[in-house]
Amino acid sequence: MRLVTAAEMRSIEIAAEAGGIDRSILLVQAGTAIADRLAALHGRDRTATVLVGKGNNGGDALVAARRLTSAYGWDMTIGVASSRAPDGHLDALQSPDLASRVRIKRIGAHAGADAMDAIDQALSSSAVVVDGLLGIGATGPLRGDVEAILARCAAASRTPGQAWIAIDIASGVDADTGKAALGAFRATRTLSTGPAKPGCFVGEGATLAGYVDVLDIGLPDLAWTRHEPRGVPDDGTIRRVGGREAAAILPARPDHSYKGSFGRVLVVGGCGLYPGAPALSALGAIHGGAGVVTVARPGRATDASWPPEVVSAPMASDGTSFAISDVDRVVEVATRMRALVVGPGLGSEGSTREAVRTLMAALPFAVPLVVDADGLNALVGTMDGRNAPWVVTPHAAEMARLTGLSIEAVLRDPIGVAREAARRWGVVVVLKGAPTVVASPGLSVAVGAHTNAALATAGSGDVLAGLIGALLAQGASPWHGAVAGVTVHAVAAELWRRDHGSAGARAADLAARLPDARRLVTLMA
Repeated sequence: MRLVTAAEMRSIEIAAEAGGIDRSILLVQAGTAIADRLAALHGRDRTATVLVGKGNNGGDALVAARRLTSAYGWDMTIGVASSRAPDGHLDALQSPDLASRVRIKRIGAHAGADAMDAIDQALSSSAVVVDGLLGIGATGPLRGDVEAILARCAAASRTPGQAWIAIDIASGVDADTGKAALGAFRATRTLSTGPAKPGCFVGEGATLAGYVDVLDIGLPDLAWTRHEPRGVPDDGTIRRVGGREAAAILPARPDHSYKGSFGRVLVVGGCGLYPGAPALSALGAIHGGAGVVTVARPGRATDASWPPEVVSAPMASDGTSFAISDVDRVVEVATRMRALVVGPGLGSEGSTREAVRTLMAALPFAVPLVVDADGLNALVGTMDGRNAPWVVTPHAAEMARLTGLSIEAVLRDPIGVAREAARRWGVVVVLKGAPTVVASPGLSVAVGAHTNAALATAGSGDVLAGLIGALLAQGASPWHGAVAGVTVHAVAAELWRRDHGSAGARAADLAARLPDARRLVTLMA
């Protein structure tokens, strides 16, 4: 599903206007679509409280209120911010034929106690509450009337089954980043007027949006293409990606094949402290469909649960950590591989970091490479201008170290941070989180459609790195391998949760679910 930023939405509206559709017409079409969707969800003759700000979102809300009363018999309490100027849409709701079903209150920071008390009562008793206070252009802290009104919303006693509806984006949420101001509106459903906005799916905005509906408000094809291309193109846009989109980019699995057809993956990892991490990456690669999986690990970094299918390539030294003396051996093995995974469990010793940097300089440039965990930590300060077929898979703390940002800054704007890093580094970035965000050097972004507490377990990232390595070995590009890998990995967690709940999953359990997850994704095509 295509997502658009606030700036992109303004460009779409300008293009629509140039094509003959005035913004006032779009406003009426948006309000009508909102009303029709609410009536479809909740039926006729319902009660609603509609909160109206001074901007276009308030106009959408007024048009929707008018249609809900006149066409569907809804009873309305309309709270209009004192800062909103009189207009025709507000006048239309004061017509004699609606007088018995519409009560309009001027509310806000300086409103009288009677008006605010009436809104408090309506918020608690209405079947539906509609937020039309702020639109996608609003950023920063709440102020004035909006702050006062949203404080009443936060204090309201919510009843079971009550619907709290945001128009386009919950008021107080940044439409691009998902950052939420203190006191932002908490919706059970967001009705997106036109293409959905990234802030509905990342950061705090994802929690505040509830379920997101995308409404057709009549934008012409010249302004907005409603027919999405198959797959996940690397075209500089932002998309929310689930199984249906990922199905089209998974590598083919022809029956007339042999193990070499599906590629050889080398995992470089492990140390005395973390011997199991490369084993988990190997499981991710095996269950991800690689034909042959080899692990290069320090000689004394052993693990009793090592997968028997794995080909072992012990390093030259006989220590417990990766050393510069091991580099030539790893490079020699790597020349026979179709993809490499470097980093799981390597450890953080200074000599290991030096060895990782030496290895990266010695590897053949064309070999697709997944860099994870301690492999990333070793490359802090060296990432700019890589311009290589790499996929890097940091979580927020690792991304903070790589970029010099704070963890809070990474979490506030995962799309922007991942996009800028991919551009600067020239590699595909998988910023792991809830949801995971994938960005390409060409500024394309894929926002994962799944968040799942089952993934919050040690080793799940190692499994993901191995899975992406397997997809690269099967012929996927770094962009498609990363997006498809993130999706299949998340679907595997969904399968675990379906059977066991969100607690207690081991990383090995997730790896074992990968074939089922891939099959399920394939069926979504």
